[in-house]
Amino acid sequence: MPATKETVEAQNFITQFRCLISPEVAITFVSSPSTRPYASLALSITNCSFKMRVSLLCLLRLHPAATAIMASSSSKEPSVKKPVLYGYAKSSCSWRVRAAFAAKNADFECRYFNPYEATAEEKAQFALLNPLGQVPILMIDGHYLSQSVPILEYIEETVPGPRLLPKEPGQRAQVREIVELINSGIQPFQNPSVAQRHSDDPNKQKEWQVYWIEKGLTALEAVLTKTHGKCSVGDEITLADLCLVPQLFASRRFGANMTKFPLCVKIFDDLLELEPFRKTHPNNQADTPDESAPI
Repeated sequence: MPATKETVEAQNFITQFRCLISPEVAITFVSSPSTRPYASLALSITNCSFKMRVSLLCLLRLHPAATAIMASSSSKEPSVKKPVLYGYAKSSCSWRVRAAFAAKNADFECRYFNPYEATAEEKAQFALLNPLGQVPILMIDGHYLSQSVPILEYIEETVPGPRLLPKEPGQRAQVREIVELINSGIQPFQNPSVAQRHSDDPNKQKEWQVYWIEKGLTALEAVLTKTHGKCSVGDEITLADLCLVPQLFASRRFGANMTKFPLCVKIFDDLLELEPFRKTHPNNQADTPDESAPI
């Protein structure tokens, strides 16, 4: 795009609000008569309350004309444009999505948001994209997707490459059972924000986390005895493995007694030798924090 006054305003708009929108969409926001008043006003009150600026941005994003602009602009963008994943190295849910793209041999761009180091203002801005303020968020095909499991399903349904759900309905159900067991029955209980509601005592928090992790892994071990081959379900990588590997990694970090779960550990160790998990491992990411970092 030529460097006009409007393109400069559009770039300022993106920078100021960290909108996950392309320059093409942003310049339409600031140039369209129906949305320009919102964009101009938002840009003009940078010294006023952050809450007011956020409110204006919400109005802009919810404005019917803005919705139409985003839909129209998204349809005009090249289909080869890379998906953008906002995540955090040690977030197990972010790792699931990184591994899904790697398993599909699909290119994507990583951008980093650390919810444990973000300022209150950054968290508020991020919450415009995911009201829970959590990672991952995936920008793909003109959509902003949050929550890792629907993101995985979307990748499976739209991104070419090896399939991550078996053809056979029974095996597909087994994969989804394992995904849900981990996603609902284990992972939420290990989050520091959840454990802190249990107790203010760090030792009691850890006991509580380990209790729920081991309870969930006990169930997972039993399920895997009926479904596993080389992988969690059969011999090919599935969505179940994309959830199992990050969960086992986190379980060790949180101090669970992994000797109780030999089958889980064997599958985990074998999968870690495969490229989709090696290249997306938290220790191999640009934003890898030190070992004391949460999650």
